[in-house]
Amino acid sequence: MNQKISLHFANFLDPALNPGGQKLASLLNEILSLPVTFSGSQVIDHRLADHYDLAFLCGLPYSVLHDTEQNLQPLCAPLYEDERITQLPVYFADVMVHRDNTSLYGIDDLQNTHCVFNHRVSLSGYLALAAALHDRQLDFSFFSSCTATGSHAQSLEHIQDKQADFAAIDSHVLALREDLDWARRAFSLGPYPAPPLVASTRIASDLRQSLVSILTSLHLHSDGKDVLTALKISRFVAVDNAYYDSIRTLSQRHSLGYECFHEQNYTHS
Repeated sequence: MNQKISLHFANFLDPALNPGGQKLASLLNEILSLPVTFSGSQVIDHRLADHYDLAFLCGLPYSVLHDTEQNLQPLCAPLYEDERITQLPVYFADVMVHRDNTSLYGIDDLQNTHCVFNHRVSLSGYLALAAALHDRQLDFSFFSSCTATGSHAQSLEHIQDKQADFAAIDSHVLALREDLDWARRAFSLGPYPAPPLVASTRIASDLRQSLVSILTSLHLHSDGKDVLTALKISRFVAVDNAYYDSIRTLSQRHSLGYECFHEQNYTHS
């Protein structure tokens, strides 16, 4: 079926997905009768598809890499266990504040506050906020200061320690955390297309199609349900490149393109 004798699966989203990602790799190993290795929380660069065969990846870097390198295909995207989500694989940028903060409830309340974000090449952490400001003819000067922390986890630590007022956080990352009783969701931005599970086009097309069939039917059998439960996902839904066009529009408006991959090393969420 395929010239490759093994598959290398990596997570470029939050480390909270690592345990579930390892379970998924083990299950794919059994189903495909191919060695499937898993690498958690990797640092991304533009050569991703040359080093990895499968990956959890944010929709923003996916769309940029697809359009420049032409070597990634989205196989499917998760339908999350979130009461706000019904039919489409989407997620939100939840604006989080400390529970002691009783003054921040909407974007207009954020004027002259201290913002933290994970990094610029993040849909939920940065681009969603930039788009919300743009819709109000504002930019990041609306805040008193903005600090890049490197990850959603670090942004949350800044808020918990009251070193910052707020951050926009991937809603699925929040669902995977069980230690946020100190935090409050002030409001949400979105929904946006959920991060895809992508494949390198180095993988033969018939194997890519088989992977789509396997992944989108995990919810139909017990072993697959166990993996989905670990990831807090209801099921995977097949998606195509065009599903991420709305992200392309936002990234082009805010000049978040290929050059951003060279700003710093980071993992995605």
